[in-house]
Amino acid sequence: MQKIFVAASARGSRKRPPTRFMSYHLRLTVLGILLFAWPVFAHAQSMAESMTESGDQERVTFDAVQAVFRKHCASCHNEDQPRGDLVLTSLDKLLAGSSSGFVVVPGKVGESPLYTLTAHLDNPKMPPNKPRIPQRELNLIERWINTGLVDEAKQSGKGVQEEADRSAMTEKVATDSPEGTPSKVDDKESDTVLRSYSTLKPLMQPTPIRAIAMHPNQSILAVGTFGQVAFAQAETGEFLPDALELANLDVTVLKFSSDGKVLWIAAGVPGESGEIRRWDWEKKAWLPSLGSEQDTILAMDLSSDGKRLAIGTPLKTVKTFDVDSNQLLHTQKKHTDWVLSVSYSPDGLLLATGDRFGGIQIWESETGAEFATLRGHTGGVTGMAWSQDGNQLTSGSLDGTVRVWDMHSFETKENWVAHKEGVLALVKDRNGLMLTGGRDRTIRQWGSDSSKPVWEFKTDTDPLTLVSSSFGLNEIGLASDSTGNIHRMTAMEKGTNDMAVRSFSLPMQSQPRRFADIAPKAPERVLMASLRKGAVEASELAKSSSDVVQKIASDELKASSSGPKDHGDRESDLEETKRAVASLEASLKETYKTAASLEESLARLKQLVILQEARIKQEELRSKQ
Repeated sequence: MQKIFVAASARGSRKRPPTRFMSYHLRLTVLGILLFAWPVFAHAQSMAESMTESGDQERVTFDAVQAVFRKHCASCHNEDQPRGDLVLTSLDKLLAGSSSGFVVVPGKVGESPLYTLTAHLDNPKMPPNKPRIPQRELNLIERWINTGLVDEAKQSGKGVQEEADRSAMTEKVATDSPEGTPSKVDDKESDTVLRSYSTLKPLMQPTPIRAIAMHPNQSILAVGTFGQVAFAQAETGEFLPDALELANLDVTVLKFSSDGKVLWIAAGVPGESGEIRRWDWEKKAWLPSLGSEQDTILAMDLSSDGKRLAIGTPLKTVKTFDVDSNQLLHTQKKHTDWVLSVSYSPDGLLLATGDRFGGIQIWESETGAEFATLRGHTGGVTGMAWSQDGNQLTSGSLDGTVRVWDMHSFETKENWVAHKEGVLALVKDRNGLMLTGGRDRTIRQWGSDSSKPVWEFKTDTDPLTLVSSSFGLNEIGLASDSTGNIHRMTAMEKGTNDMAVRSFSLPMQSQPRRFADIAPKAPERVLMASLRKGAVEASELAKSSSDVVQKIASDELKASSSGPKDHGDRESDLEETKRAVASLEASLKETYKTAASLEESLARLKQLVILQEARIKQEELRSKQ
């Protein structure tokens, strides 16, 4: 029997396996091919379709895809750290390529290393030592290369040779745009980033205001908040119906030019981006923007002649731009911490910058060379102001002190404690009048005697920003705080220390909660249990209240039938009744809360009914197909 089994096994090993066994393994093989080969085939097919039918895709602009580069790539490939000589923060520098050659070929995603390396189709995979970026963002890059990049490369004056050997990107001799026409980034703003005047959006909750600016020739105050710049009449505090919309950008600094013709706006996304926008106050139109930072802009100042703009960032850098040519002039990297304050001297020859570590650097404005270093503060330098002759610089710090520096000897001339908890803001007007705001929630005015403030005003929260105003004879300044209030300080009479303060705030909107805000996160049975518990509590509360009322009424009826009571008993009954009233009032409040909770639960249940009905209909449709 054992021999027969061995012989049968030997014969079976030489013959074809049974049909069922073959069919089973064949199915596994086909399934494996589908699982592992199909994604590659599908991706290749999508690339082929995208390359041959790019005209049918929705056009994607560089503004739209730049958010992806900032999120995943710009930490290494930016102007300050151009790893591999590749910069992805601007279109022109991206088209210039890297030290290895071009990185994108307009209309040909398969030949663009920017896509193939990011999609992990080639080596080295990008970003290095990190997972592949989400597919939806890869699709956005792919569509940009196939659609928007073609036109943008032409408008930037850069194209790709039509020969088979595409070794590098080359400059085109003739461009499609006339001479003097700004590049695409300058002359066309993305609708998703910035629009012109729009309707002022009321705030949903109190929001800190970190940026305000007073027009030099009009009683108009610009107020920056999240996603918009609002405008108000400084005298009345009434906000205008129009505002500048900035989508999801947070406004950090506002400044009018000295002639009031241009409003400069520093806005961005913390940890991701920062940029300078310009609004033509007379033409009511956007002008070319400046800068493309990897973090928000913390400080900004404009030279008196309006030709240079300086910014400070959390990346410990100070950058100076030429306003007319939109070009970066200087980049200073000597600071050891965030640059919190930037201030030009009145003659525009010097630039003072202060950081979070307490250091102050003085630079030559024209050359960008280091002029002096001022040491003395032990906390972040939050504000600086020059004297009109430029011989003195006043600085305020989070160490609580205000220092006056002699710009000839570079030593401290005066030093006093203005706010023990720290100075948050400092401003001077053309007459030398100085205001400071501190963490002690106080705004103080200082005169020639620094030992005691001339005047002070107590706010409810920390004053974040101070601006001086030359509009109006008695105007002193304006301040904003961390809850969205704006305080306008005006002298009661010229030459006196009596001050009047008028406070106002951005319009607030009280919006009822929608079901999306209270959407059920738990299973239906938990919601039903909560609903039943609330109903039981409301019923018990109502029953106990009714019992109390009946008991008091019964006691009063018995007392009246038994005859008159003495004065002490009457007072005792009155006190007991008052306690019962207070108890019922408290019970009524609890009932209102329970009713509100029941309303929310009912809304959830109604929505669940709608969802369940929709699911049933979908299943019915699927079964019919």
